[in-house]
Amino acid sequence: MIPDLSKCGLSLDILNLDAANKAINDAMKELSAVAGGIAGSIANLQTQLEGEMNKALAQLENLIPEIPDLPPNLQLEMAKLTGLLNDPLKAAAQINEIKKLFGNAPGLNLDALLGDLNTLSSLDICKDIPNLDVDGDAFIKKGLVPEAPEINAIKLPPPTTPKTIEEVTPENSKTTISAVTVEAKETAGTNVKPAQKPLTPPSEKIYVEWPALWQDILDQKKLMGISIESWETRPVSFQKSTSYSATTVAESTPEGGAEFWQPVGVGGGQTQTLFEEMMLSRIGTMLKWSRQAKNVIQTTDPDKLKTLQSTPDGAQWVSENYNTLNKLMIKMAKNNLENGQTYTLSSWVFTVSRDQAIKSAWPKPPGTFGNYSVLV
Repeated sequence: MIPDLSKCGLSLDILNLDAANKAINDAMKELSAVAGGIAGSIANLQTQLEGEMNKALAQLENLIPEIPDLPPNLQLEMAKLTGLLNDPLKAAAQINEIKKLFGNAPGLNLDALLGDLNTLSSLDICKDIPNLDVDGDAFIKKGLVPEAPEINAIKLPPPTTPKTIEEVTPENSKTTISAVTVEAKETAGTNVKPAQKPLTPPSEKIYVEWPALWQDILDQKKLMGISIESWETRPVSFQKSTSYSATTVAESTPEGGAEFWQPVGVGGGQTQTLFEEMMLSRIGTMLKWSRQAKNVIQTTDPDKLKTLQSTPDGAQWVSENYNTLNKLMIKMAKNNLENGQTYTLSSWVFTVSRDQAIKSAWPKPPGTFGNYSVLV
């Protein structure tokens, strides 16, 4: 007989259960085959099926594994003891049983737990008694059963307010801005001493704010709708250097190689005096453009001019606005120059002397001012 390989891996109990189940089905078929079917054999149904059913139940019981008894547990035994405190004899027997089971458990002080039976009832079995099993000579310490939550989840605190840039800026990088006084701004034509401090302590690079006189110019340009470049609003940066390059003095080294603060960005790569000469040239260009704009306004038909002045860009069609802008630019350029003193000008190219640069309002780091720039 060829072995049935489909039964490989199946236990004998499962095979016996299948055989018992097949026997029941065969018996049912036999009863159905007689005249009248199962209804005709109803009287013999119990007798013929009872034996096969008992066999099947016996095989099914064989498949159910024996559930082992739980090992003794200290918490369970102590719980039994608290229920026997009113019966001294039974309580004493339970105490002896606990000592017999757990007396050798390492780290367990049974005398402390069992010393005062009057306080035993006040103990929290789940928290105050170790969750300890004993299996033969081995002791198994288990974790305490966690408490089920009895309160609603705690609402998380609202997120903290983000700190400002000033709050997170390191102390040695915080901006120190000094401005020209209001009285000085309102007094036209007088000398205003430049009061400028670096935004950061001396390092490889520092930043210096523009003076209030420059901000007045930007405010007037904004009022007139004149575009303002980004560099005009940013602090001027300076970096340490010992040389510079310029068309007039190529490959020169100021002060015999001494280290000085060199403007970076606008006027970058040059010196303080060259930076100021460039800024004066920009003001000169603005003054020429302003004069041309005023000429256009003066030659425009009055009715048309009135219409232009009512448009969103109408401020650019008012001559007085250009007069105000011109005064502010001249005030910035001539700041602290002595009466009658002017810059050297040739074909709208300015030349700034050392003394003039020292007195000017243009941004500059503090320090000893050399022939070319502020020295470190």
